[in-house]
Amino acid sequence: MSAEKHTEKDKQEIEGAIKAADEQASDTKAAEQKPPEQKPSPKREVQEKPGKDDKLNELTSLLQHLQADFENYKKRAEKEQQNNVMLGKALIIRRILPVLDTFDHALKEHKGDTEGLKRIHSQLISALEAEGLRPIKAIGEKLDPYRHECLQEECSEHGKGIVLEEIQKGYMLNDFVVRHSLVKVSSGKKPEPKAAKAEKEGEK
Repeated sequence: MSAEKHTEKDKQEIEGAIKAADEQASDTKAAEQKPPEQKPSPKREVQEKPGKDDKLNELTSLLQHLQADFENYKKRAEKEQQNNVMLGKALIIRRILPVLDTFDHALKEHKGDTEGLKRIHSQLISALEAEGLRPIKAIGEKLDPYRHECLQEECSEHGKGIVLEEIQKGYMLNDFVVRHSLVKVSSGKKPEPKAAKAEKEGEK
C-alpha cells in the first residue's frame, strides 16, 4: 500500500515537472517567435537629415525676408516723418511770406531812413534760410511750370518762354515749392507787318 502511494506521489511530481517544462518551453518558443525590436537603420537617419536641413533653410529664408521687410518699413517710416516735418515747416513759412513781401515793398517804396527795416528784413531772411528757404530764380530763366506761373506774355527780343519780369517772388523749401514765382514771359519777337515783309521780299 505504501509503495502504491509512493508511486502515485512520484507520478504527480513527474507530471508537475513535465507541465512546468512544457510551460517554460512554450514561453521560450513564444519569445523566439516574437519579432525582434527594429532599430532605426543608419540609412533612414541619413534620409531624415536632409528634411531637417530643408526646414532650417526655410526658417532662415523666412527670417531674412522678415528682416528685409522690417528695414524697408523703418526707411518708409523715417521718410514719412521727414515729409511730415517738411510739410509743417512749409505751412508755417507760407504764412510768413506775406510779411516778407511787405518788407520788400516797404524797402522799395520808403524814401527815408530804412536802416532799421533792412536790419529786421535781414534777420528774417537769415532765420528762414536756416530752415532751408531760398528764392526761386526767375528773370532770364526758361519758364518752368514746376517753379513759375505765367501771368502775362509779351513780344520781346528774347526767345519764346524766357521770363522777362518777376511780378511776385517765389520760394522753395529745400526741394519743395512753397510758392510759385508769378512772372511775365516773352512770346518771342514781334511779327513784322505784312507791308514791310512784302517790301523785303520784293527787294530780293
